[in-house]
Amino acid sequence: FFLISTGFPINFLTLLVTFKHKKLRQPLNYILVNLAVADLCMACFGFTVTFYTAWNGYFMFGPVGCAVEGFFATLG
Repeated sequence: FFLISTGFPINFLTLLVTFKHKKLRQPLNYILVNLAVADLCMACFGFTVTFYTAWNGYFMFGPVGCAVEGFFATLG
């Protein structure tokens, strides 16, 4: 829960500030933006599914949901 509640706002603010200020749009900062996008994907999809599964005690999204969650966990 901590990773979802802190990861989403911090990474969203990182993207917002980077896109708002032209001075920060430099090649080295693209690595930071890439990490922020990957972390946002994990916070939105990976951790949320894991939290929901832990809350219910079983994985209730079926085989397709398992494949999608595994894809995003590997991607992030």
